Amino acid sequence: YKLYDTFQGIISDVRGSDDLTLESYLADAANQSELYLQIANADIDRYDHGGNEAINEKLTHLHYIKSVQARTLLLRIFQEFDNPNKVMEALGVLERFLVRWKVANYATGGQLDRIYSELCSTVFNESDPIEEMRGYLRGKYPSDAEFRAGIENKRVKLNDRTRYMLKRIEEVHYNGNVDRMGDYDIEHIAPRSAYTATRHSAWVTALNTTQATFEQHRDRLGNLTLLESDKNIRASNDPFETKKNEYASSDIAMTRAVGENYDNWNLDTIQERTSELAEVALNIWSL
Repeated sequence: YKLYDTFQGIISDVRGSDDLTLESYLADAANQSELYLQIANADIDRYDHGGNEAINEKLTHLHYIKSVQARTLLLRIFQEFDNPNKVMEALGVLERFLVRWKVANYATGGQLDRIYSELCSTVFNESDPIEEMRGYLRGKYPSDAEFRAGIENKRVKLNDRTRYMLKRIEEVHYNGNVDRMGDYDIEHIAPRSAYTATRHSAWVTALNTTQATFEQHRDRLGNLTLLESDKNIRASNDPFETKKNEYASSDIAMTRAVGENYDNWNLDTIQERTSELAEVALNIWSL
């Protein structure tokens, strides 16, 4: 609601300036609009091919995490750094901060806006802006205990952010490779319909708990993996022993490991794997 008055004040300052003209101000605004569009579309074209490709993949990850509020900070990052490696380092800091913030379910309103505004106003005047950014965000982001609790005690949303987290766990911890995320579905090891599908009552016996308790655990990270779309369709609500055959031929190392490391699947194994993945996540998304 202050935007119009603020903009009027800027225009008045420009008109009274000996160094700026309205034409140069608007030309700069047009250039920044083009940069903003490239950020929003993950279509940066400012560096060499390899640099652009890596940065656009990182921007796509940030979009999966829902980073719209951070775009003012992203504009400043691209303004400040000509070196794509520096841009990647800064984007990596932001990515790790945001994953923790979202998973721990911190509020995403005015507090984030204030954090990004403070970063834009202060850290880029320092000799090592990225280290300053890292230090500042380290004092703001959820602790290890809060981040772990956000994974171990809560159901995750079945969205691009969760698919992205599984992708990063596959790449960093399992040394796998996920080129095209769209080729893979989020697979529920114990199916969401374990208690409602009439075809396979084996899951009710295997899980050995109430439907209400299972529904509190079915969307935990430990019950999820990535699986090729065609294999996911075939696996569907099959018993775990049958699913393991599909997992064994998956391109995803994390998924193959589920079939190799577990003889059965129940609430205990869901919680065990959730805790293991929480420990992995602490290391991946750490400042």
